[in-house]
Amino acid sequence: MSRKKAKKKPTRPKWVIPVIIGVIGIAALAINTRLNQPDPGSLTYPTYTQEQIIQGEILYQANCATCHGSEGRGNGRAAIPALNGSMHAWHHPDSQIAGMIRNGGFTMPAIGPDWSDEEITAVIAYIKEWWTPQQRASQARAGNSLF
Repeated sequence: MSRKKAKKKPTRPKWVIPVIIGVIGIAALAINTRLNQPDPGSLTYPTYTQEQIIQGEILYQANCATCHGSEGRGNGRAAIPALNGSMHAWHHPDSQIAGMIRNGGFTMPAIGPDWSDEEITAVIAYIKEWWTPQQRASQARAGNSLF
C-alpha cells in the first residue's frame, strides 16, 4: 500500500480577507456618496452680478473683515462666527443676515444702520461667494426673503 501525500492547501495571510472587505466597503461608500450628491447644475439659488459682488467685497473688507477675517474665517476664541461656509452662517435666511448687518446682535455691533438695501445685498452676495452650491441651494430652499 502506498500512501499518497495529501496536498497541502495554500494558505493566505489572515489579513487578506478583512482588507478586501474594507476596500469593497470604502468603494461602495464612495459610489453611494457620489450618487446621492445633487448635480450642481440642478441646484437653484439666487445669483448676483459681478458689480454687486465687487461692491460687497469693498464694504465687507472695510467693515466686517476686522472681526470676521478677510476670508470670512471668523475667530472661534472670540466667539466670532465664520461666514465662509465652514460654520452655520449659510443656515440663516438673508433677512436674518441683513438684520445683523443693519441692527447688530449678540456681541456684533450694527455696522450698516444707514446702509441701503442694495449695499446690504452686496455684502451678502460677497459672503455667499464662499459657500458651496449645495449650501447656497439649501439656504434658498429654507425660505429666503431679504427684506
